[in-house]
Amino acid sequence: MSKKIDTSINVEFGSDENWFDEGEACAGWDSSAQLKWTPGTGIPPSGDMILLLYPAVPADVSASNGTMGIGPRHSRTITEEIIVFSGDSSTGNYPVTGISSITIINAYAKDCNAVEPKKHPVISAKHGKFKASFPFVGAVRVSYNTSYQEYYWTYNKPPEHAGIINTGWMLGEVFAFYKGAMAKMPIEIGAIRDTKYAELYRVVSEYIADSEGAWEVPEGWPEENSYPHLPAVDGPDQSAFQQLKRTHEIGYCDKYKTNYNDRFHIKPEEPYVGTSNYKIKHKLEKAEAPEGDTADETAAWEEAFASTDWAGIESTLKKRYAELEIP
Repeated sequence: MSKKIDTSINVEFGSDENWFDEGEACAGWDSSAQLKWTPGTGIPPSGDMILLLYPAVPADVSASNGTMGIGPRHSRTITEEIIVFSGDSSTGNYPVTGISSITIINAYAKDCNAVEPKKHPVISAKHGKFKASFPFVGAVRVSYNTSYQEYYWTYNKPPEHAGIINTGWMLGEVFAFYKGAMAKMPIEIGAIRDTKYAELYRVVSEYIADSEGAWEVPEGWPEENSYPHLPAVDGPDQSAFQQLKRTHEIGYCDKYKTNYNDRFHIKPEEPYVGTSNYKIKHKLEKAEAPEGDTADETAAWEEAFASTDWAGIESTLKKRYAELEIP
């Protein structure tokens, strides 16, 4: 069972008091230490997402949103990764805790152009990095050991997000701090396990298409096909036409009750092409909650849709679309 840990960040700003003397390193800090977050795979025993912190050190972890549970530590072997040197140190894709095997692919003296050194450098692991016995330029094929700590992140929807259209795809960020090293990882919508999206609404408008092209819908259509303030314009063909919809915006909802949207830039059709004073008449269309694969999933969708703050969404859309018909 995972253990819940405190992920709050309490920092007081505005104080003139230095946390430590300028130029003085904090005791125990190691500026060369490495940390790295990666997403895990599979279904977590608790929470919404597995996160892996490399290496498995007792780091201080926090989240800008949500809670973190801590799981077990694991070892991992990285096989035959190619490491490039340009100096006496290099890094792999993961912090290194030990080296299993090394093959020097090529090596040249650091300060000479394509001159092979008299002997190959000795590569060791130090502070999570690869350390060479002397500077060189070259490539090394290496298998090495690393470790990671499992964490389980649980999404917590902030109450202040209710009813607000979230145009971003970010749910939060997680942080790790250890001996002066810091790592962070953004968590986006879609990173959460089993995240599905359903259309919540869309903003549309209608236009006419005939053999001559596309037109804005005239007042009184289809009985009328003229534009009173543009008497010289011959309107769309009333005998052969299609009345179509175009989409200006689609709003989505997930089972975590987070709303977000995609917007599309739509320009007016004839006879208003190139004009900026014509206001397209928009209409809001609301969707129904979808059916899930299970009864529990269907209930989750229904709850998410039922809790939607339509007043807040409609208020936002009215500011965005001056001519908006709301059902």
